[in-house]
Amino acid sequence: MSLDGTAPVIALTEPADLSIVSTPDVTVAGTVDDPLITVVSVNGVDVSVTAGSFSTVITLSEGDNVITVIATNGSGI
Repeated sequence: MSLDGTAPVIALTEPADLSIVSTPDVTVAGTVDDPLITVVSVNGVDVSVTAGSFSTVITLSEGDNVITVIATNGSGI
């Protein structure tokens, strides 16, 4: 058994960095470069990854919002 020591790379396609939106909901979408990853976490909620892509809708609060997307490979990285 060997451990994968390389962290997965996440590329966000939506929303654009530092976007200003006028709606309470926004689509968060992107890709993960590790074909073994089947779930990412978007602001603490699990989102399925299919063929390396994910997409979900989150509700924003008024003011500044931070969107956090986490992908963890089988080695916990």
